[in-house]
Amino acid sequence: MWDQFITNESATISEIINHKPVTIAMRLKVVMHNGISLSTKPSISFVINPNHSKATALEEWAARNEKLLEDIIAKKLDPASSSSTSIIPPMANLTNIGALATLP
Repeated sequence: MWDQFITNESATISEIINHKPVTIAMRLKVVMHNGISLSTKPSISFVINPNHSKATALEEWAARNEKLLEDIIAKKLDPASSSSTSIIPPMANLTNIGALATLP
């Protein structure tokens, strides 16, 4: 993150990261090299903890699967583990977030 994102969104996310916020970013650049990397552009938009049923569903899923998420994070942070992207769900299982673009 850079420019206004460091002082605004990045600071907000850093303060609440332990609460596992739902963060939606539009127009991110996704890079698949040694895992997944996301980078910002000047035209990016962030929504942190949106008031939307899909965000609530995601929070509930994360709460039910906390151990799985911790295991995935630990594996990805372990330099001895492979850089496999096997944790990425199949495209058919992804939810289109286009409707969220109309959020205030």
